[in-house]
Amino acid sequence: MRAPRAIVIASPGGIARGGGMGSVTRAMHGWLVENAPQTRVFVIDPHGGGSALVWPLRLLLTMLQLVWLRVFRGAEILHLQISEGGSFLRKGLLLRLGKLLGMRVVLHHHGARLRPFLVSARGVRRVFIQRTIRLADINLVLGEGVKRLLAEHGGLRGERGIVLCNACPDPGYGRALEDGTHFLLPAVLSPRKGIDDFLKAIALLVARGHDVTATLAGGGDVARYSALAETLGLKGRVRFAGWLPPASIFELHGRSRALVLPSFDEGMPMAIIEALATGLPVIATPVGTIPEILRHGETALLVPPGDSIELAGAMERIAGDDMLAARLSLEGRQLYERSFGLNLYMRRLLALYAGAPLRQPAGQHQIGDYRGAAAPERR
Repeated sequence: MRAPRAIVIASPGGIARGGGMGSVTRAMHGWLVENAPQTRVFVIDPHGGGSALVWPLRLLLTMLQLVWLRVFRGAEILHLQISEGGSFLRKGLLLRLGKLLGMRVVLHHHGARLRPFLVSARGVRRVFIQRTIRLADINLVLGEGVKRLLAEHGGLRGERGIVLCNACPDPGYGRALEDGTHFLLPAVLSPRKGIDDFLKAIALLVARGHDVTATLAGGGDVARYSALAETLGLKGRVRFAGWLPPASIFELHGRSRALVLPSFDEGMPMAIIEALATGLPVIATPVGTIPEILRHGETALLVPPGDSIELAGAMERIAGDDMLAARLSLEGRQLYERSFGLNLYMRRLLALYAGAPLRQPAGQHQIGDYRGAAAPERR
């Protein structure tokens, strides 16, 4: 099986965007440039920024760009980073163009709210969704739960669905255990990410006498959450840093006690994978693919979504127990090495591009050893 001559990755914001899809696209692009010089890689942005009224024109320009890359640059693979809503419409149209041009097309599903999107679809919308999924040569999903969901509500045929969880480059491990109580939350600031619960949990810890500080790194409704932090008496304890480049995020890893992500919906967050890679302990909620990957008390602490008291308890545990923090750090790093290394991920992806057999027994993720996670223990 030969490597493709050229690959086109369609991703919102290209390689400059923050968030999970941007991180995955940057990782793929960087690895291909460095390790597969025989394969050209092009990243196109079907959405762009600015007003939502502009995106149809942007999409048209992107479609013309795709035709040019196929005809004049020999692009054979179209890799579509897809979410729900408008993303599905845009990528569905690009998929049809790619198939018309004779390309091998991969739909890479990242949507955190894929279930309500699929379940609520009716009529023409449902037909479009199911036809899009079936037209793809490969549907890459982040976990077995997403694969079952696409089969039940999206018309996915088993042989076209492949579980391949996200991965990231190795930032290096060798962390010194931080004595402080600084916590990091890197995410878009929105209710879905559990930001209210995070701030309330910090306020609870302060009320219990802990000298807690935190950094929230991400865009979103900064004004709302800044006001909430002040109302909770957290002025001077919580910093809203906005979007930060990877180097700055990893620098924060080295100064934090744990990464906290108390989301209500997720796929498999890149922020968690990056924390595992650096050995930063993780506190998260068992939503999306997270409970397929992380085991409570071994590779992370898992707490129910929407429960700021449980969240505060987990943060208190990890702040006060050096042995627990050290164990989570080491086990998390070992999980990264076993399951989320970028070299393993990209070799598997290139094999799929080249037409490797698609059949994949349930639970065989082809990269690492994923064991079902235990349910979070109640305090």
